[in-house]
Amino acid sequence: MNEKERFSRTEMLLGEEGMARLKAAHVAVFG
Repeated sequence: MNEKERFSRTEMLLGEEGMARLKAAHVAVFG
């Protein structure tokens, strides 16, 4: 499973709010 597929599956599970939070966390950790 590539990263894009993993993200699309996560997005379906969490919805837009979850994705926004996930992206913010991703930036905080890796940015």
